[in-house]
Amino acid sequence: ANDVLAIINIKIDNEIAKSYEKALNFIINLLNKGFPCSYSIEFSSKSKKEFLNIEELVKSSTHRFFRRILDFPELYNKLEIYAKTAMKKFEFYRDIEDEDDEDKRALSGSYAVFGLALYDEKYFPLLEEYYLKLNDKYQLVHQYFIKAFIDRYGVNQKSLPLILKGFLSGQFDIIFGNLAELVKNEKNKKLLIKELENYSENEKEIILYSIWGEKWKKMIN
Repeated sequence: ANDVLAIINIKIDNEIAKSYEKALNFIINLLNKGFPCSYSIEFSSKSKKEFLNIEELVKSSTHRFFRRILDFPELYNKLEIYAKTAMKKFEFYRDIEDEDDEDKRALSGSYAVFGLALYDEKYFPLLEEYYLKLNDKYQLVHQYFIKAFIDRYGVNQKSLPLILKGFLSGQFDIIFGNLAELVKNEKNKKLLIKELENYSENEKEIILYSIWGEKWKKMIN
């Protein structure tokens, strides 16, 4: 680990869970001892180069490392510990090579949070904690995670609050048409209207615009 360059080098020779657990423990220990929370990982492995199935995420070595760990369910609890250690306000992975891709930067811990939240509802509290670490002016890339989250869980009493909180966690440029399609269902629409009671008028407008764009006033009546 080079704390001056904020780079962690990881080479895996034996593709087993224990190897990745050792790597995670190493990173967690570094962060707890003051290693820069804005860092990148140089990852070397014979495993297939795979990434989270979320559009627009940077296909970096850092991203690939955390995607590989998701192949080992026995490490999910350790991965959650890592995420809680890594995610801090204004601390981002340094895996953006092109300055033009700055809008794709991700809060440290993002890849772990995204993967776990899409895997199982038990990690919904982790996602809620993640949202609290975000500043809506400094990150946009999680809008694509929210889109994937909607596709994964649809609309229900557990998923909808996290979807709406996600809408309020960034100044996004997209309309979530996949949610608009789901709330054509009368049951889902009633659930949305009920959930909106928990938000201020300004927050409601942001949420409704995120679903229907300029047509939101007509659609909610």
